Amino acid sequence: MFVIGKQEEGTSSFSIKAMAKKAIEPLLLSEKLIIADIGCGRGDFAETLKQYAKKLILVDYDPPKSLSDISETFQADLNQMWPIDNESIELLVSLEVIEHLENPRFYFREVYRVLKKGGYAFISTPHSINLIARFLFLLKGQHRYFQNESYPAHITTLLPIDFERLAQESNLSLLSKHYNYHDVLPFFGSDFYIKSPFFSDSIGFLLQKP
Repeated sequence: MFVIGKQEEGTSSFSIKAMAKKAIEPLLLSEKLIIADIGCGRGDFAETLKQYAKKLILVDYDPPKSLSDISETFQADLNQMWPIDNESIELLVSLEVIEHLENPRFYFREVYRVLKKGGYAFISTPHSINLIARFLFLLKGQHRYFQNESYPAHITTLLPIDFERLAQESNLSLLSKHYNYHDVLPFFGSDFYIKSPFFSDSIGFLLQKP
C-alpha cells in the first residue's frame, strides 16, 4: 500500500537549490538563525543551511539522521500539526513539498504559526504555467508534473495566483517570486537553461510574517 504524497529519498535539483540559496542569501549575512527545513527529504539542502544556522530543525515523513550537533530531526506527517513550537522559527525553507500535501491552506497556516514575527519563509513548487507546461496541458489535458508518472507523490497543483491568495489568507507578506531558469525538453529529456520565467520548471516564493 502506498502513502499518498510520499516520495522516497526526496531531493531537489541543483537549479532549485541554487534558486533557493540566491533568494535567502540576503537574509543570511548577519547573525546565525533558527532555521527549519520542512519536507527536508534526505537532507541535501540542509547541508547548505546548517552553516547559517544556530539551530537547524529537519522535518519529514522519513527524516535523515541529525547532520550536526545543532540539528534536530522530527518524523511527521506534514498534513497534520508540525512538531515545532509556535513562533520559534526565523527562517523556514520548504523545497518542492507543498505539491505532495493534501491541504495547502493548512500548510500555510502552519508556516504562519511556527514563524517568529518578522520571520521569513521560502517555498518552491513546480511551475505549472511555463511554456512547456502549458503546451503539455493543451496536449494531454493534465498538469505537467501531476501525470501518472508523478502520482502518488505529486497530488496538489498550485499556480502563482494560488500562492498570492494563500499568502493573503494566511496574513503572510509575499515579498518576491523566484525562478530556477531550468527546464527539460519534452520527449527528449534534454536539460536546458534560459534566463526566463517562461522556461523555468520551478517557481519559488519568499514570504514574511509581519
